Amino acid sequence: MVENINRNVDIYENEQFKKRLKIFLMINIIIGIVFAITKKYIYLNTVFYTIWLIIITMVIGKYKNVLKAL
Repeated sequence: MVENINRNVDIYENEQFKKRLKIFLMINIIIGIVFAITKKYIYLNTVFYTIWLIIITMVIGKYKNVLKAL
């Protein structure tokens, strides 16, 4: 449970978040490759949109942090 959405995370927590994000993205990519090989394009689109949504929200978050630092 998050006590405060805007709280700063320490180095250990940040590394854990990065590790879990990498694992999640790798699993998504592997599942996407499996769907591409088996020609399940409807499911492949869902995986593709999920990855793009994650990337877009990460970019927006970084941009927000840059603006916040100014």
